[in-house]
Amino acid sequence: MASTSVTLHYFPLGARGFATRVCARSAGIPFEDKRYTFPEWGPVKAEGKVAPLGQLPVLVVDNVSYCQSIPMSVYVAKLGGLYPTDALEQLKVDEVMGITDEVWNKIGATKSDDPSTRVAYGYDVAPKYLQLLEARLTAAGGKFFHGETPGVADCWVYQWTNFFASGFFDHVPLDFVEKGSPAIAAFVARFKASELYVTHGNPE
Repeated sequence: MASTSVTLHYFPLGARGFATRVCARSAGIPFEDKRYTFPEWGPVKAEGKVAPLGQLPVLVVDNVSYCQSIPMSVYVAKLGGLYPTDALEQLKVDEVMGITDEVWNKIGATKSDDPSTRVAYGYDVAPKYLQLLEARLTAAGGKFFHGETPGVADCWVYQWTNFFASGFFDHVPLDFVEKGSPAIAAFVARFKASELYVTHGNPE
């Protein structure tokens, strides 16, 4: 690795920083895992020196800040052999990451003071995405989205399902994954038992 300095700036959450953390650890990349509390982040954001778009996560490589969590995770996944080299296989895992990113962003259409919108997210919006992910998982062999062993796309599916079923967002049903796709719920359990997660997933 040509870079001399790597820092991941994020909050003390798994969420959108999880895949980058796990893949960087797996790749053996020495990096500073800078975690801000929400009160700490306010003044740093106002200063405008860390985040190009005023939001996290941000990966700083040799004093250059890069935003957007999918490209950040793919960068370190490539260094650690957790991203395919074949173009079609790249398309497959990129699609999986894009699916999870799209359904993640749909939480923005809900309101914390209107529980029905959060319930609808879990029971009406998410199932379509869960079932598409299930189809892609089946096509990959049914174990992981990268085949027999997990890779960066598996980290992304885990980080969405686990985070949204954690209670972080009020009123999102905690059982929405099990109800929407038992196969994806089983995948989550399988991922948490994998060497990638056990060795590199904690702390998220």
